[in-house]
Amino acid sequence: MSSKNKLVCLVLTNNSEPWRTIYHHGAKVTWIDTASKLVTVYSYTGTKPSINARLRESLTGRIRHSKFSFLQVFIDKNFKSIFNRYSNQQSLVGGNIFQQEIELHSTIGIRTLSAFEFLLKYPEWEYVWRANVSNYVQVSKLLELIDQLPDQNLAAGVINHFGKTPYLSGAGYLLSRDVVARLVENSVAWRNYYLDDVALGFALDDLRVNLLPIERLTVSKEADLESISDSELRNFVSFRCNGKSDRGQDVLIMKEIHRRLLAQ
Repeated sequence: MSSKNKLVCLVLTNNSEPWRTIYHHGAKVTWIDTASKLVTVYSYTGTKPSINARLRESLTGRIRHSKFSFLQVFIDKNFKSIFNRYSNQQSLVGGNIFQQEIELHSTIGIRTLSAFEFLLKYPEWEYVWRANVSNYVQVSKLLELIDQLPDQNLAAGVINHFGKTPYLSGAGYLLSRDVVARLVENSVAWRNYYLDDVALGFALDDLRVNLLPIERLTVSKEADLESISDSELRNFVSFRCNGKSDRGQDVLIMKEIHRRLLAQ
């Protein structure tokens, strides 16, 4: 089976800054451009949130990690309209899946579930790599890794923990097609009051899908790459390019990783 039929890359994007710039000036012109020659790559974007939705997000986002997080959970459990899914209203234009779900940090989970449902209409893939805009993926290395992994009941990436529950970091993870299908089939049980990667962790735990680790290199400044050799870079499937307080670094990091990997 050709790599085009084996793997699809799905990239979470956003029309707001700085994510839009990171996608168009970082990911799209580096790893996505190279990956598109090997696999199918789709991005997915939502719609602009209302003023009320943005106000709610600013409130719940502020208290999510505070001692008042119970208020965020209460709001998200009892006022669910922002979590409505419109999976049958998605359209594919120029490699981007346009969605009716609104773009908020809180709605990444439902947007991803809808994008998964959209992908399941296409029969020619076995695995999906879900990236965010700051995830640089060395797809050639990923394809080599996939050949060593099971083709069913697979969920792999950087493993974190929420309490005792393991979950895959949202900055790049791999799922087999059957797992994607089961997530969509059981989407009503998705816990929207958790961040998307944590909610995915609970969903996979409920489905009794064990997690496999995939090592990732996290870089917060372009200058940090100077201490890493080219041979070390080539060993990584995935990179998290996160400038933290300076998100312009994301683009610079991606371009430098790309330059060095292409020079091999």
